Amino acid sequence: MKTKYPSNLYKRNDWWWMHIQRGGKRHQFPLQTKDLADAIQKRDSYLADPQIHYGFRKHSLGTQVDKYINEKTASKRWSRESATEKSRVLKVFCDAVGPDRSLHSVKTNEIESYLKSKISGGCKGGTVNGYLTILQAFFEDCVTNCSLLGNPVTPIRSFPDEHPVREVWCTAEEALKLYSSAQNNDLKFILGCGFFLGLRKKEITEARPEWFNLDGKVATIKMVREDLALKTGLDPFITKTRKERSIPISSLFLSFLENYLSKRDYCLAPRVRRGVYKYRYDFRRPFEDYVKSQGMIKVTPHVMRHTFATDFARRGVPISQLAGYLGDSVKTTLKHYAHHYPNSQDITGLYGIR
Repeated sequence: MKTKYPSNLYKRNDWWWMHIQRGGKRHQFPLQTKDLADAIQKRDSYLADPQIHYGFRKHSLGTQVDKYINEKTASKRWSRESATEKSRVLKVFCDAVGPDRSLHSVKTNEIESYLKSKISGGCKGGTVNGYLTILQAFFEDCVTNCSLLGNPVTPIRSFPDEHPVREVWCTAEEALKLYSSAQNNDLKFILGCGFFLGLRKKEITEARPEWFNLDGKVATIKMVREDLALKTGLDPFITKTRKERSIPISSLFLSFLENYLSKRDYCLAPRVRRGVYKYRYDFRRPFEDYVKSQGMIKVTPHVMRHTFATDFARRGVPISQLAGYLGDSVKTTLKHYAHHYPNSQDITGLYGIR
């Protein structure tokens, strides 16, 4: 006897499918589940959706996210790093709210709840505001290309972003001891770039010999844009702020670099090429093992950068100059380091920071 299935449902190799009639024709599409209760729930949701068209959602969220990412990547409007981060943010959001949903059914309150859950999970306001910007751009593209009636992200206000002052750093003596005690040249290079140049972790892994002008005693963090990378065969690299910057090299680090640098693509692990991971080369394990062996477990690549900035601030280096060395805005530099200046009250008052 033929098995009778619930209305609009049938099975193929234990998987549930749905069929509907549109325009006098029968159309089928998979529900991607083997569970009957789940299949019925999906069927009811699909049938209640006014955007269903010829057996498929006219614009499913997951399909549109993939299309948007592919188009932006193919047109090279995103750098490699930007494409990786934006793709991750969009796909995580898509999975959270449901990739099979109609694009038109995603509501403002759902998006806001999703972003608030990120705050509750420990994300900083600035990070979540970055997610907000990415989602805003995606849905704006959908308004243009998918006949979306309005951008559901527009009514959402940005989240407060408190910039904490940087309270973890090394003294000059601690930094010098760590640097001088390193027996491995690669470790010494990492420590020098962090303590004496204030480089970010990714900048240290991307450092190339041509960044260091030993005669001029200056390091210039240079970018390799996508078009130049295609011409030269070099890996592309874009700084966090999309700007190049120059930093003076101390005499101690300069004497080391004169023997360390050679003609190769990268300073660290020159044979390692970039893959899908954020860092071309990750020195975390040897770095953590070393600082632990020295009883300085608090030290991280970012703590080295804070140490560099704190030292310059305590010496009264002009705030705009320090911001230039760090590759940050004056406002951000003030929020993090103004309290280290000898005349911190004058500095904060001048810039309106309390």
